This record gives sequence, structure tokens and C-alpha cells, in this order.
Amino acid sequence: SASKSSWPWPDARWLRKLSSKYDFPILAPTNSNFSDVAFLRRLRQEFQPSMILNCYGLVKLPLEFLTIADIAVNYHNGKLPQYRGVRATNLSLYHGESTTGFTFHHMTEGLDEGAVLIEGEIPVASGENVFDLEHLKAKSAAGCFPELLEAMVRKDAGRPQQGAPGFFSRRAWQRIRSIAEPHHMVSDEIYRRLKAFSVLKIWIDGQWYDVSGLALSERESDLRRFRSSDGVWLRPTRYGFLPYYLYAPIRRRVWKDR
Repeated sequence: SASKSSWPWPDARWLRKLSSKYDFPILAPTNSNFSDVAFLRRLRQEFQPSMILNCYGLVKLPLEFLTIADIAVNYHNGKLPQYRGVRATNLSLYHGESTTGFTFHHMTEGLDEGAVLIEGEIPVASGENVFDLEHLKAKSAAGCFPELLEAMVRKDAGRPQQGAPGFFSRRAWQRIRSIAEPHHMVSDEIYRRLKAFSVLKIWIDGQWYDVSGLALSERESDLRRFRSSDGVWLRPTRYGFLPYYLYAPIRRRVWKDR
């Protein structure tokens, strides 16, 4: 079991509780380096894994790690190949899709390019936010685990991905949620991005604000209001996940160099 000092992410207390209750070890590579020779040697010698299942992993796993098992499968929170990369649920909401999907696929050297084992989707209801959709999608995907494990045990080769591929990078995500010139963008587009990505970085009055709420502004006295290209005046109502009276002092203290 990995000690707290070597755990490279915030302490997952719920996972440690499960580890204690069901008596399984937790092993994590130092500095999230899944290519570390000592880490891979220990996996092979002590655990001899036959299957790898990656859920919500935030790093691209190297080939040296994937090949220590007979089969390696990833849970991806989007349809493939249309939504390869990050923020698949956000993008499906941004594009106005009537459903948002998930995929269990083989892991290869290419990001989200492996053959598909299981895929599914849930409907997108009017007014649902990305957090609700992620939760509902995860519940639906969890229901596929028995079928998935059976496929992994029999080393199912899966089927090739079909359709036109799309890819969304972290850099593209930062670009689409950052609005440096809101007066050059129509209000509907600003609202659409806010709904899909929850928090936008908007340049207002000479500085960046992390805006998570917007409302129409009808008074010239409204602070930090701005005008969109279709003539609509808007003002932030929430900053980050805090009201402004809490956000402002934290922003000054922690984000003063942003």
C-alpha cells in the first residue's frame, strides 16, 4: 500500500476506506510517472495484473504500462471517434446534442483511438447541467461493468471506431472558455458557452474574471457590466463558485499574478 507521502494526487479518503474494508492494496507511481521502472517492476513481480481498467484517469498511460497486462480498457465520457480528448460531456452540451454518450475502449498509443467494447448514451433534457449529466452517465456506465468484465476476461478484440474523428485538447478548452473581447460575441453564444462549461474567463474592465453566472443589465450603475455584439448588456452574478464578496478578496490574495 502506498504511503501518503508518495501519493501523487489529493488524498482519496473514500478509496482508502474501501481498501481497508475489502483488504486490497493501493499502489501509485511517484510523481504520476507510470513509466517508472521500479513501479513497473513491482507491478509485474508482486501483482502480475492480467487486466487494466482506467476510469477518470487524468494522464495518458504509456505503452510500457499498458503492455504489462493482457488487456487494457479505458472509460471515456463521450462518443468515439467524434469526441476524442477532454471535456466530451461539455462539448456535447455546447453542440446542442440530444444525447451524450460514453465508451469503453481498448487503450493504445493513440489517445482515445482503440477499438470499442461497449458504448452507450443518455438523453440530454432541457435545463440539465454538465454535472448532472456526468453523474447520470457514470451511473449508466457502471451498469455495464458485468458485461465489460466478461468481455475483458475473454479478451474481446472489440470493433474499430466508425465515423469522422474529432479531437478536443486542453488548449482548445482553455480557448473556448476564455472570452477576451465579449463585445465581439453575441449574447446567445456567451450563454451557450457558460451553460456548457460552467465557468468562463471573461475580460471585463481591464482584468479577467472567472464568471459562473450572468444576468441582463439595465442600469448603467451596474458594476463590471459589458455589452455583447448584439447590443445586450450583461453583468456577472457569480464568480467562480463564490459570490463576489467572497471571490474578490480570495482573488486578490491568491490570483494576483494571474
